[in-house]
Amino acid sequence: MLEKNILSAWLDLICQMMGRTERAVLLTDAEQETNSLLQWPMGELPSTACIRLAQQAHLQNRLIVKKLDPSALDYILATPLDAASDKKLAVAIQIKIQPEQQQTVLHLLKWGERWLALLLQYQPAPASAPEPPAGTHPWQAKWHQLREWSALKLGSIAPVKKAAGGVLLAIVLLSLIEGTYRVSAQATLEGSVQRAVVAPFAGYVKAAPKRAGETVAADEILASMDDHELQLSRLQFESERDEYNRQYRQALGQRDMAQAYIFKSQVSQADAELNLVQRKLERAEIRAAMDGYIITGDLSRSLGAPVELGDVLFEVAPLNAYRLVVYVQEQDIAEIKPGAVGYVKLQAIPGKKLGFAVTKVSPVFEDRPNSLVYRVEGTLDDHPEALRPGMQGVAKIEAGERSLGWIYFHELYNAVVLWLWKWLP
Repeated sequence: MLEKNILSAWLDLICQMMGRTERAVLLTDAEQETNSLLQWPMGELPSTACIRLAQQAHLQNRLIVKKLDPSALDYILATPLDAASDKKLAVAIQIKIQPEQQQTVLHLLKWGERWLALLLQYQPAPASAPEPPAGTHPWQAKWHQLREWSALKLGSIAPVKKAAGGVLLAIVLLSLIEGTYRVSAQATLEGSVQRAVVAPFAGYVKAAPKRAGETVAADEILASMDDHELQLSRLQFESERDEYNRQYRQALGQRDMAQAYIFKSQVSQADAELNLVQRKLERAEIRAAMDGYIITGDLSRSLGAPVELGDVLFEVAPLNAYRLVVYVQEQDIAEIKPGAVGYVKLQAIPGKKLGFAVTKVSPVFEDRPNSLVYRVEGTLDDHPEALRPGMQGVAKIEAGERSLGWIYFHELYNAVVLWLWKWLP
């Protein structure tokens, strides 16, 4: 029973270390006609293909690698194990890996085989726990037996050996097992286009029915300017034009061509001034150029305030077109390339992971407290209705496969190298 538990724990650890294992089978006695086997994960029907390849690997005493689907990355790796002298063991693992990762998996299996041999070699001989004192309660007797059995089993391994074995195991795992390195950074959601709405002329704000935070439709009124003075100017120029027309016709009747030419020029000038005033009146109602979301601008508390020509009154961003801006630290920017993919979780919707692709890595940096960051832009794969410009979150950009040791300790290594470069002569 103890040997079976050891084999089951070994198979579970091997499958979890590889990370992409689909299923596995361990034949505990491959020479029997009816094979005694252990499977991973527990509770599923054993794979017939894995059992057949494990038997074949034992009979031929060699490693067998079989690709299940030519268009996929599913492989079955089967190999005999020489961990026990009295029984013939064979293992078959179905795993999703790249072709170049097969060698790493084989190294891990060879290492696991040696480790299993040591476990089976040094397992303690069965021994019965001492009987509990007479007169004890049944549940106390069970507790006494369990405590004595634990001391018997665990006490057989020296603490130093356990510590050294744990350190060695950690080093081997961190150096052999690969994972996806992801660069984490703060991210902000921006509109792909931010349209500025400016004051059409110098004047005063008359009304402002819209403000920042509201959605608007195309051609919807955002604010309106006071047009009282423009209306007066329009009446003035219309009167001047009519007077110049009257004087022009009178000069024609008197055959005074020189004076008629002057009055005609004055009529054209009045028409031009009138057209300019009319255009300003048409733009007195400031309207949205597109469907969108008002990012900045609140004139509801500034009614009657003066504005100058060209002052930015509002900024509008579209609701269905966004770009994600990721602020990557300077020590990680070299790992980011256009076309890289990643995921972001926004503070407004932390339960949803949004995918994106990097479109631009800017060479311009921003100086922030205690660090320099570079602007990286990306496009989202999906646009939920809850998205709004200005939302912030945390993005992770995939930067290739690395060993777990490099992923967890490369920052410490870089810091030590820079410190040594600074202080050594």
